[in-house]
Amino acid sequence: MSDKVLKKSHQFVLLLQERSGTNAGKLVNISGRQRMLSQRIGKFYVLRSWGLDNPEYKAGQDKAVVEFTDALHLLQNAPENTSEIDDALAKVEKDWNTFKISKQLKGGNYIPSLVVRSLDKILGQMNYITALYANIAK
Repeated sequence: MSDKVLKKSHQFVLLLQERSGTNAGKLVNISGRQRMLSQRIGKFYVLRSWGLDNPEYKAGQDKAVVEFTDALHLLQNAPENTSEIDDALAKVEKDWNTFKISKQLKGGNYIPSLVVRSLDKILGQMNYITALYANIAK
């Protein structure tokens, strides 16, 4: 059911983005989506750490990781970025790198407390960044 709500929410946000008619509006959408992706990645990671290694969880996590990584690079290269946005994105990248280290553990070892902490920091930073982009879009 959450996937249906997510899909409808995304459609609505795309309409708002289109209505803004600016690249900054698109950046608001992308940065806001990063918040969702960070929590989605965390959900799948924790479920897998609990031994619920459903192939759909791995596929969902892998897809969200690729989407997050691609969007982070897009945001980092946005010409609209201010030094404040660049600094905040650098913090996100630092926490993202902490998460990526956890994916390299061998033998099915997980460190959910570190991952959740890193992803929660990313959520907070992306919330801040989204607000910064929203101020540009005005």
